[in-house]
Amino acid sequence: MKNLLLYFLFIFFILLNACSPVKKVYKPTVNLSESELLLRDSLFYEAIRLKSNGNYDSALENFARCNEIDSANAAIHSELGLMFLQYHNMPKALKHLQWAVEIAPHDWWYSFQLISLYMELGDEINALELAEQTQKFHPQNTQIYQMLADIYIYNKDIKRALKAYDDLEKLTGMTEEISIEKFKLHLQNNNTKLAFAEIERLIAKYPYQMRYKLLKATLLMQSGQNSAAFTIFEEIRQADPQNPLVYVSLADYYRLENQPDKALEMITEALKNDNLDIDTKIQILGEYIRQTVNDNSRAGETENLLKTLIERYPLEEQPHAFYYLFLQTQNREDEAIAELETMINIDPKNEKVWGELIQYYLSKKNYSKTLKECNEAITIFPNLPQFYYFKAIAAFQLDKYNETIAATQKGVSILDSENQMLKGDLYSIMADAFYKINQTDSAFAAYENSLSANPTNLYVMNNYAYYLSLAKQNLRKAEAMSAKTVEAEPNNPTFLDTYAWILYERESYSLAKLYIEKAISNLNKNEQNGVIYDHYGDILLKNDDPKKAVEMWQKAIAEGEDAEKINIKIKENSEK
Repeated sequence: MKNLLLYFLFIFFILLNACSPVKKVYKPTVNLSESELLLRDSLFYEAIRLKSNGNYDSALENFARCNEIDSANAAIHSELGLMFLQYHNMPKALKHLQWAVEIAPHDWWYSFQLISLYMELGDEINALELAEQTQKFHPQNTQIYQMLADIYIYNKDIKRALKAYDDLEKLTGMTEEISIEKFKLHLQNNNTKLAFAEIERLIAKYPYQMRYKLLKATLLMQSGQNSAAFTIFEEIRQADPQNPLVYVSLADYYRLENQPDKALEMITEALKNDNLDIDTKIQILGEYIRQTVNDNSRAGETENLLKTLIERYPLEEQPHAFYYLFLQTQNREDEAIAELETMINIDPKNEKVWGELIQYYLSKKNYSKTLKECNEAITIFPNLPQFYYFKAIAAFQLDKYNETIAATQKGVSILDSENQMLKGDLYSIMADAFYKINQTDSAFAAYENSLSANPTNLYVMNNYAYYLSLAKQNLRKAEAMSAKTVEAEPNNPTFLDTYAWILYERESYSLAKLYIEKAISNLNKNEQNGVIYDHYGDILLKNDDPKKAVEMWQKAIAEGEDAEKINIKIKENSEK
């Protein structure tokens, strides 16, 4: 129950200007019959059960019915307050928690609930008043002193916060947590002497516990007293040479002193120390790499550290992940990919690593390898649509159109309904594949589905419009879609070519010539543009310029277009 309360109280951020203090409210005297008591208790425990199962509406209804039967019951008001917190109804939550405290003012738990809510609402006045009242009722309860300290700190009342911690310490005895908090408050109060006296008390109490001496040295270093800190670090190292944390601290010291070689030496010692757990080693290594990854002069040092950790923990993923990132920064792609493959061998269910590996091969246009890796990933993650998407791209590039269609259909079937962007992309690839195997109607249906999922995809609009024009179907719709793409990207030669060709099919030859020439002027000379030159030739012919048309058709052949087909047009028009 307490964990649930803390969850409710601290996840809500409430913007209220002020909260009402605890007011005296009317508490009716309720004399319940035995049957009423039985009904109240039955409803109450059923409400608790419903709440634990997440059925909050029914739980709230049952608690409300309990309150109708017994309006002077603090437990019922407490539960109603927590339920209204769940529903973000802060006025009602506050009212019921206040009533619970008034009905049972000596009950610690109800007071704690209300104090926590006051603090969350920023009403430190009422929080402090109730906390001090509760402390009088429960002088042995340690939690109230921590709450008082928190409120005093919030109010910048350091003296009273320290008094609360002193009172707490009388109940619990000296603890590291309390001493550290008092240390911070003394520093905040510019009392360095008292601050370090707290740490000295810990050292005096536990003289053989090196961690307190290490804590003192670390705090000294954080306070800028590096020389004093170093003396203590060295004392600890002499007394306990197997203590891994002292090497971590010394690495920080040498880094601050701008002695990278010594810092590296200390980090290496820490990484080799078997008394230091792997998670801490990875944290240390990660921090070091973040500081040195862009310093090529220290790349060798970084790599040696990474290799040291991998040698000691060859079956841990994280060292390989760091090494992968390092190799990427060094542009050593083949070695980086080997690390990804190693990570997959360690943990075949690492979805993120599979994605990195597949996208790498896809970026390198290694479609065969992409397809192979996708098939392996799908055997492990049969219900993740992104792997079907990557597979479809690779299969399409390998002219495996039926396999492309199967991958996209499976991807769509398992896709989350909210992921409309991926759904549109899957249908787009499906449409292109259907068109390649001459299933035009299926292609057009898939394009419609793609645009329904993502109406702003310009490339889908362009392809759909172009294929409609080739089929001489619905040219008005094709022109409207193509016009949108040109409006969005007026210098895109592919979009301009499609629009020009649709205008050609609609016999608007002058406009077609205008747009095809704009497409030609924006061509990327490093790409194959044969189809655009072929279209230009056809459009020029309709604009009574057969000589230039023949010239463009010849360029189309030179760019790789079907020579046999185009030569027929050249032969028919070369003498005109």
